[in-house]
Amino acid sequence: MNRIRLARAEELIRTTKWSNCEIADRVGIRDYKYFNRLFKKNHGCSVSEYRKRYWKGQT
Repeated sequence: MNRIRLARAEELIRTTKWSNCEIADRVGIRDYKYFNRLFKKNHGCSVSEYRKRYWKGQT
């Protein structure tokens, strides 16, 4: 289940400027601190580092 949530989170990180808290809530993880830890554990980088690398949205 977390893989599905993290896959959706990746898409939202790449295409929106929503905060980590908003993204965590949208993918069904109510505790954004847990979301941040889970994301870093699975991707090897923080949400902000991931966003810097893969941002595809408008500035």
